[in-house]
Parts: sequence; C-alpha cells; structure tokens
Amino acid sequence: MTSVDDDAGGEPAGTGPRRIKSVEVGFRTIRVLEAAGGFLPLGRIASLAGMPSSKAYIYLASFVREGLVQQDPRTGHYGLGPFSVQLGLAAIRSLDVVSASRDVVDDLRDATRCGVSLAIWGDRGPSVMPKADGDGQGALGLRLGHVFWPTTSASGRVFLAFLPASETQAAVRLEHQMRPRASAEALGEVLERTRVEGYAVSDRPTVNGRIAVAAPAFDFSGKVAASLAILTDEAGAQGSALASLMASAGEISRRLGHRKR
Repeated sequence: MTSVDDDAGGEPAGTGPRRIKSVEVGFRTIRVLEAAGGFLPLGRIASLAGMPSSKAYIYLASFVREGLVQQDPRTGHYGLGPFSVQLGLAAIRSLDVVSASRDVVDDLRDATRCGVSLAIWGDRGPSVMPKADGDGQGALGLRLGHVFWPTTSASGRVFLAFLPASETQAAVRLEHQMRPRASAEALGEVLERTRVEGYAVSDRPTVNGRIAVAAPAFDFSGKVAASLAILTDEAGAQGSALASLMASAGEISRRLGHRKR
C-alpha cells in the first residue's frame, strides 16, 4: 500500500492505494478517545496511542479545531467532540441490516454448505430477508418475507430471548390463537438457555432431519437487529457449523456498530 508521509516530503513508499500516513497516526488518538468513552489527560492519550505527548498534542489541537475533539476547559482533558457525534449519527442512519448482511449470508453458506437465512422482526414474528440454499438440502422452501413461528422456530426464539416482551407479545398471542399453546414455563427455560448460550435451536427437526440453529446480531445500541440461522444436521448444531454461525452473527453485529461490553 502506498503512503504519503507528510514528514517525508510526500514521497510515496510501497505499492497499493495511496494514503496519508500522518492521518493514520493522528487517528490513533481518536481511537483512544473512542475506546475510553470519556475524557482523558494528554499524557494518558499519548501513552495509549504510542506517541510522545508533544506529538499527540499537535494532532489533538488540529482535531479540536475541526470539532472531532473537545477539551474540557476546567481539567484540560480531551474527549470526542460534537463533529464526532454528527459523524456517528450519519453512519447510523446509513446502516441497513439487510445490506450489511447479504455477503455474510453467502459466505456462511459457502463455509458450512448449509442453508442460511437472515430474519428481522415484524408484526407477526421473524421475517426472512436474504437466504441461501445449502448443498444437498434442496431449496429452503422459504420466500422472502416468510414469517417463522415465534415460539418454536430458532429465529423466533432468538428474538423472544433478546427483545423486550412488550415488542413480542402480540406476535406470540397470534401464534397461540392459531396453534395449540405451548407450556409457558418450558418456553421460559428455552429462552433463558438461549440467552446463556447465545444461540437457539428449533423446536423439532424438519422432515429431512435437519435442525435450524440461529444466533442474534445486535446493533449499535445493543438491541437485537436480526437473527442469522443455518439449517444443519444434529452434529453441525454442536460443531464447526455452529462456530461459523456464531462468528458470522458477530460480524454482522460489528458492521452494525455493536460493541461487546
């Protein structure tokens, strides 16, 4: 990758897309402040960014001028500024869970050879958005917009486990009106296990013996935004396919701005 180092007179070095090294170095201070979640003294910022305080000060002063950083007039400590907030909000507005997930769905299918679906929560339950069929499984038999049962599907259980009950109770009531009511106590145990393990399994296998396993993807606020599911055999529900599912759901969360606490 080609860099243009301001201190080296702008001479390019290496190969690849051109970049400005001093900008990348300066953004170490921004990353430190973002990770801190508050104000820090200059010396602490410099230490965490791996640069002398004098150099960190120059970058911070420039960022203060542009609104990316602000300085507390009382303590002299530095924190993210108002323009950082504006940038963050603009990025959030541009997020689209389906667009952010489409290639993840395809990559997960290629890695596991399993059928894969992404669902988002709707008025009646989780609705299928992108999907990819698995090897030897035939078509998933799902159309875009297909709605899973909330209490018995793997995707439904993910949402019931991680969404507030106030957002899911109408869909659950509708399911109970259309199907025999399942034991509320048994479902509660399933949802608690889902929260602990980080994934859910469908109520029963499909006609060809496959099991649906789903994991949540969270957005920047920590709210579950989607459920990513694979259709696999029983061994895959505990093996490498499950590991790939969890990693892929985590990648979608990362793209949506989620950070584990």
